[in-house]
Amino acid sequence: MSNRIGILAKAYRNSGTFASPTWVEMTLIRDLTQNEKWDIAEVVTRASRAKLGAPTTLDISVTGSIQAVTTDTGYLAIRTARLAGTVLDVMFLTGSTTQNGAIGWRYEAVVEDATQDQGSGSVLYDTITFRPHASSTNVIQSVVVSTGAPVYTTF
Repeated sequence: MSNRIGILAKAYRNSGTFASPTWVEMTLIRDLTQNEKWDIAEVVTRASRAKLGAPTTLDISVTGSIQAVTTDTGYLAIRTARLAGTVLDVMFLTGSTTQNGAIGWRYEAVVEDATQDQGSGSVLYDTITFRPHASSTNVIQSVVVSTGAPVYTTF
């Protein structure tokens, strides 16, 4: 059975190569939102009084927060990629990499945000956004876990 609870969703970074990934869970991540919204081009003709829409591109960015623990390798990998503007191979799933039925996305991301609330009553978390990186040479993939392993399909 697939997962239906947000806290059981998983975020991973690849510590291997794109062709042979080694997925490491980013456990300091608190909340994530998987965006999946089409940009729609408006189509208007005299054949109909209704405005029609045609999907053009899909926003598959992921936003959320990660605890700012500077000794954690996952946090440091995100920070390093953000500061350098380099790609970070990530995968976001509705469950674990072995949970049949879990779905999600895998892509090389740009980390475009790391806003940090340093209020006196706050624990230090970075608000982060991952988006497919324009400099990536690898394809964006949708993911479905089947027979206990991620199955990647080019998007």
